[in-house]
Amino acid sequence: MKAKDIISLLNNPAQAASLSKLNWQILIKVLRKEQLLARFAINFKRQNIALSDDEISAHLDVHLGNSIKIAIRQSQSVKFEIAELARLLGQSSQQLILLKGAAYSVMNNLASEGRTYGDIDLLAAKDKIDSFEKVLNTYGWIGKEVNDYDDKYYREWSHEIPPLMHSSRGTVIDLHHNLVPIISGRAPNIELFIKDAIPVAEMNVLRPSAMTLHSAVHLFLNEDYDHGLRNIHDISLLINEHHSAEYWADIYSLAKESNFSLELYLALRYCKKLFNTTVCESTYRKLGKTHASLIKNAYWDLVFHGALAPKHPLVAGPIIKLGLLFAYIRGHAAKMPMKVLIPHIFTKAYREVVETFAGKSYFVKNQDTQK
Repeated sequence: MKAKDIISLLNNPAQAASLSKLNWQILIKVLRKEQLLARFAINFKRQNIALSDDEISAHLDVHLGNSIKIAIRQSQSVKFEIAELARLLGQSSQQLILLKGAAYSVMNNLASEGRTYGDIDLLAAKDKIDSFEKVLNTYGWIGKEVNDYDDKYYREWSHEIPPLMHSSRGTVIDLHHNLVPIISGRAPNIELFIKDAIPVAEMNVLRPSAMTLHSAVHLFLNEDYDHGLRNIHDISLLINEHHSAEYWADIYSLAKESNFSLELYLALRYCKKLFNTTVCESTYRKLGKTHASLIKNAYWDLVFHGALAPKHPLVAGPIIKLGLLFAYIRGHAAKMPMKVLIPHIFTKAYREVVETFAGKSYFVKNQDTQK
């Protein structure tokens, strides 16, 4: 089984009815790694296909059924945490905007089906970040322990503070004040995105076009593609759900104003290529006039056919691994100018080597000696 076969089955789960036991095992392992097993399981079960092999049927009942239970439990957990935050923060929670998976969950949209979560992403005004952090600390949300260099990176260069983990439940919050790192020079006027935010669950979510574009920016202006296939599938589902003339006009305008037209072009290109998503062709053509050429598209395909493909060793060949490497390098370069990136890489490498031999406490500042 190849990576393209996994994507084909994700698009048409009914095809899996004829798989052998071995191929079912491969499919389950690959989709579990991609955090897409529950979404596939829900769509497969909707087909109501009776399998002739009782052994395979029993095998699927366990693995597909458990994946759905886990996804439902995670969704319930996210909604519980959001309700708790709203209760603890009171009216100030209405100043927060839920992002990505948490937003899908509270909206119960197509992208929420079978979605699993690593953390809860929140967006707040930059001048409110400190006050929100202090309140959350009071209620048991403790900042991830980072060294002085990484803390400086988060607070001066990034678009978020260090992750906050609940001291007893272990849930993680990422508190943002923008959508991409400030140091990248690509951080948009956040007002463009939060305009017409939708109130829900005592907080807010981005309007559909802004939600989709943010998902595209998060995917294509990044170096981490561990869940690239899941994230591009999220975008495809968002497009399918909100497809309308108003939606396309708004997302194109937002992409141009925020300087994220390339990220929107790439999202539409790979939604079409991977999932045959119906997109607005006039919007796609307008974006292509700026961002498409034979050479550019060949480069994008080399990078993103690898980065957006399944990564499990059972299906990931050398082309996928090469694409991942290119995507990793491109992502870092996109998030930092070279004059910052190169010293940053050397500093991180140096500190990692020192911490390996001298211990992680080597760079921790002793606050008492500095008073």
